[in-house]
Amino acid sequence: MLWIGARSCSIYMCHIPIWFTVIDVMRRTGPGGETYVPLGFMIAALATLTAADLTYRWLELPLQERGRIRARALDDRGDHATSAQMTTGLSDTG
Repeated sequence: MLWIGARSCSIYMCHIPIWFTVIDVMRRTGPGGETYVPLGFMIAALATLTAADLTYRWLELPLQERGRIRARALDDRGDHATSAQMTTGLSDTG
């Protein structure tokens, strides 16, 4: 459950394109029909979990680390702007 929870955004973003790709490939290459629905589901589920894990490792984790580094740099500088100041561009000195 923790593994799925950590990759939930990737799963959410990957599952629809993969599902439609699997359906399209099965219609074009296989005999199709309702007998192959479980096979299509298993292929789509496996492909979704694989793609979600890869995007989590190659995209999400590096971007999260960049965000942590940026947050530490801002914290070290003493920039503690409120969200309203960040949105409107106001400063404490003005």
